[in-house]
Amino acid sequence: MRDSYDKETTADIEHIRDEDNNEVTALVSNPGMRITLDGVCTSTQAALLKGGTVSINSLVYLVEAATVRHSKLATRFSLTCYKPTAASYSS
Repeated sequence: MRDSYDKETTADIEHIRDEDNNEVTALVSNPGMRITLDGVCTSTQAALLKGGTVSINSLVYLVEAATVRHSKLATRFSLTCYKPTAASYSS
């Protein structure tokens, strides 16, 4: 069960200026999506490790950070996942 879900678009943006220091264009590179999830699982889950992959809505994301706490009845997790727009990961 998911407690919270935050979604953030990402990109590197370089502003190009003319000789009068006016911004005339911008170069956008490395667009992507970063998702932060917090939740609780009551069933056995695969290892959630930094550098691993996880599927979210049929898209595979790279795990940038993972905090997992286990108890006898459940597992609480906090994940930060990233997927560059142009990248494709396999799980």
